[in-house]
Amino acid sequence: MNTKRRIVLIIDGVLTFVVACFFSIAFVGYFTRELGVMLIAGITCAISITALIMVFQKNRRDKTLNNNDEVKEILTQFIYNDEEFTKSFFLDAFKKKYETVEDDKENGFLKIQNTAIFLHFVPGEMDAVTLGNFYKNARGKAKKILLLSVDGLGDEAEALKKLLPEPDIEVLDGEKVFSLLKWLGDMPEKQIVLKKPRMTGFKYFFSLALRPKNARRYFFVAFVLMISSFFMPHSIYYIIFASLCIVLGIASKIDVVNRAKSKK
Repeated sequence: MNTKRRIVLIIDGVLTFVVACFFSIAFVGYFTRELGVMLIAGITCAISITALIMVFQKNRRDKTLNNNDEVKEILTQFIYNDEEFTKSFFLDAFKKKYETVEDDKENGFLKIQNTAIFLHFVPGEMDAVTLGNFYKNARGKAKKILLLSVDGLGDEAEALKKLLPEPDIEVLDGEKVFSLLKWLGDMPEKQIVLKKPRMTGFKYFFSLALRPKNARRYFFVAFVLMISSFFMPHSIYYIIFASLCIVLGIASKIDVVNRAKSKK
């Protein structure tokens, strides 16, 4: 994980904790006015909620192909076509940006400026054996190894990557490959078009209502309701609806709709 991504995760975690802490303390405050109890219970709930959200978000980020329809459509062209199609496409695409692009057929990689580029478009995370074979083929022939993949490295492959000496290995997963293609200014024609599932009724409603981008709206409404509960009569109703908004906000933030689809 690069430094920029770590910083984003830390900031997201801190903000999530602060919001969860406020709501938790406000909720506990409805039942008791003892400051110590409010703080302990509120912070404990906030830590639990933050940990839960971060775990679900990590799982969602690690499954790039399942969560971005545009990326999925493009990578499908490489996954379900033969290797020659993929190699030919990237060979032509790289030639638009670089003067010299070598095709090392014996070792199975493209070479650009002392970088060996392996194309591994197979669904699922790359295992340690595959990574080791790529490394063996490129060692002594390149100063850097670039792996274009679908879902990045598995845990064992990631551990192996850290142990291997030069050449350095860089891995591009689904979204990064998509970004590379945009930078190259070339996208494959969609020979295989995936069908979009049609949703109606409650399924369609929940898919719209529980989009990740709606999470902040639910949290904002919950915030307003929590504040209002301290000043308005029948505050229990404000607490109930605020709690409902918090649940909807958490469900949206962890993207429960797409998670349910992926399990099917």
